[in-house]
Amino acid sequence: MASLPYACSVLGSTDDLKRIPLPDRALPYIGDEEKARLPGDRPLDECSHVLYHDRARETNNQPRIDPRATRLCGEGKLARYQASEREARYRKAREYGLSPVITEGDSWFSYELYLNLIDRIDDTHRFALKRLESSGDTVANMVGASKGAAPIRALKKVVQAERPVFLFFSGGGNDIVGSELRGALLAYDPNLEPEDYLATAQWRSMLATILTSYEILIDEIGPLCPIFAHGYDYFYPSNRPVKIFPGVPGPGPWVFPEMVRLGINDPKLQHAIARVMIDQFNDSVLTPLAVTKAGFFAHVDLRNTLAGLDDWQNEIHPTRQSFQALAERFLATVSQLLPGVRKARAERLGGTV
Repeated sequence: MASLPYACSVLGSTDDLKRIPLPDRALPYIGDEEKARLPGDRPLDECSHVLYHDRARETNNQPRIDPRATRLCGEGKLARYQASEREARYRKAREYGLSPVITEGDSWFSYELYLNLIDRIDDTHRFALKRLESSGDTVANMVGASKGAAPIRALKKVVQAERPVFLFFSGGGNDIVGSELRGALLAYDPNLEPEDYLATAQWRSMLATILTSYEILIDEIGPLCPIFAHGYDYFYPSNRPVKIFPGVPGPGPWVFPEMVRLGINDPKLQHAIARVMIDQFNDSVLTPLAVTKAGFFAHVDLRNTLAGLDDWQNEIHPTRQSFQALAERFLATVSQLLPGVRKARAERLGGTV
């Protein structure tokens, strides 16, 4: 079988890719209406939403970043969540000759309050990142339940247009936390082991649904470019929502309330059950796909990257330093898996890719 016209023929080691500093980030302007909604002189709690250009602060046509953002984090240290900024960086990186990579996913790729996993990868200047991810997204929403579903058709059009060397994917976490957990866990029983709490038809159905969406993703996108997807790390259920502004609650927690409702109150048991959740997602969904869909899909195992509770900013989101560690692990794993991906891909496509 002949290889596809652009089936990722430039799959070299990530270490071989260029590292070219990019110009300063292009940020959107903020108008008077939006400016009025900023938090004023109140202290910020890791908030990126004040990082805008302000026409009133321009000097010689050089925009300035709002000082309330730099006071907390410094210029260039906040999340790149604006679509216009992401697209500007992508186009500039393409002009410099960096290899294109499409990223799609949830808040691990699009956490808005500080530099997330993909922001950290972006800072290596190894790739031109075409970023599609959005916080809170689910695999069901990013892919759909059939090959004819609108989400996968839209993603496929972007892949065909941009011809990326890889797709980096982060999905599944939001499909198994929050309201979806209702009915997936058993009530507290001192005789149960951690894995027993997930011995429910609802939990098995949730994993099966995610698996189906991943199979659709791989079947539709895998022949066009390899997909590298991660399975998160071991989180700590806790009563810690996202912090946005002081006194303004953010989303979450997602797992802790359901555990407490079921009488699962011991933090050690809560974490042990969370470990089983992450293990089963990795071992029942991602690992088998990396075998059966070798060459089209690779599993980036991020488990045991983070050491403990202090590495988590809230229940399911790592700290800014932890995202750096996860990004380094992600890229190292891609480099490690790449030779096998190339070999399996050549076998599947009947030629050198």
